[in-house]
Amino acid sequence: MSTKNSLGMTLQDSITTIFGRQSQTLSRLGTITDIDYDAANLHVDIGGDNGPLTGVRWINTYTPIINDYVVLLQVGNGWWVLGGNSKDQRSYTKRYETARLLPTRYWQGVYHPGTETWDWYSEPNQRVGIEDLGGGNASIYQYNALWRFDFSEIPSGAEILSSTFDVSVGIGPDAMQTDAVLHMHANETLPSGVPASWIPGEIDVSLNGNVTQRFALPEMWLNSLITGSAKGVGLSPPPSAYGTVYVSPVITVGYAIQEAAG
Repeated sequence: MSTKNSLGMTLQDSITTIFGRQSQTLSRLGTITDIDYDAANLHVDIGGDNGPLTGVRWINTYTPIINDYVVLLQVGNGWWVLGGNSKDQRSYTKRYETARLLPTRYWQGVYHPGTETWDWYSEPNQRVGIEDLGGGNASIYQYNALWRFDFSEIPSGAEILSSTFDVSVGIGPDAMQTDAVLHMHANETLPSGVPASWIPGEIDVSLNGNVTQRFALPEMWLNSLITGSAKGVGLSPPPSAYGTVYVSPVITVGYAIQEAAG
């Protein structure tokens, strides 16, 4: 059964009305990538290495839309879009990738309980934990580590398969392990004062010296980091975490990209 449009014309009626007896030689399937309404023509990607078809016209029973998968007909030396295709008939493959993201910035925050003040440094050789030099609050130093990560390497539309936060732990000057809290932050630049940009939501971890430890990143965390609402992660000691360790992080993301077969 032939389907008629709002003008009461079938597709064959439209083709006959527009093209008459002109030579109709080839048909193709393709995706609309650009619309020039002033010139009344389209760019249509039909795959292969020759680039998109340009100067493509469309019949008046079809309204072009970017990314529409369409049926094309060659008439004489020109191409015409006849309409959208109900199903993308191209074959697809998945390409699997792993991104290892190292920090783009390192910030060491030192809290002094005696004066309730903070000092911040751009320091890649970072410590986490609490150091007590034996002179009361004035001699206690709480070490916090923050890292900035850039997730622009992850392509838009990628299917995320896994995400982990790995931290390599070296022996500190006075301990081989310490407790810590893993959290996200929204710092764009070196913090100052109390790190108010820490984002609610924490994971308690235990860091053992000379061991690389892996923690799964919750989906909400990963989404925040990819979209940019969070800028990175940090490690901070709870009040009882005496002893310090040196830490070095990496975030690993496994993902898949769907690609149309050439």
